[in-house]
Parts: sequence; structure tokens; C-alpha cells
Amino acid sequence: MRILAVTGHLAEDLVKESAIGADVLVLDVDVASFITPQMLRAAAPQGYDLILIPGAITSDFSQVEKELNTKIRLGPKHAVDLG
Repeated sequence: MRILAVTGHLAEDLVKESAIGADVLVLDVDVASFITPQMLRAAAPQGYDLILIPGAITSDFSQVEKELNTKIRLGPKHAVDLG
């Protein structure tokens, strides 16, 4: 199973350390909870079975999930809990 963890610049190092076995996509935003569906749509990650977005996000990613044909789920609120 290919998993992608999405984050922002400030949490990049912590997510890379904690997301063992997953790829990490760092979007052009400092605070990961400010990631929008449009940002993920523009990045258009392909080839993943699951995309984990930060747990503090409140936006609806269901349309992007359909467009990418990939499950998008909330990960933990704290990056250290990814492991």
C-alpha cells in the first residue's frame, strides 16, 4: 500500500521522521492545517492508495478524493503520532 502524508513547511522535518513507510508531500504553506483542497488538487499526487492530510484540517476534501481516485483521510492532529 502506497501512502502519502501531506504537510506544510513548519512540520516538514517532524513528519518526515514520523511517517515511516510513507512518502511526504510538502505543500507551499507554513502551517499544515491551512492546507486547502485546491492546494492538493494543484499538486495532483498520483499512484497512492491513501493520502493522509493533517488532522486539524476542517475543509471538505471529498471532491478532490473523487478527482484523484484516491482515499483521502485525516491523519493525527500531531505529526509525532503518525508512526
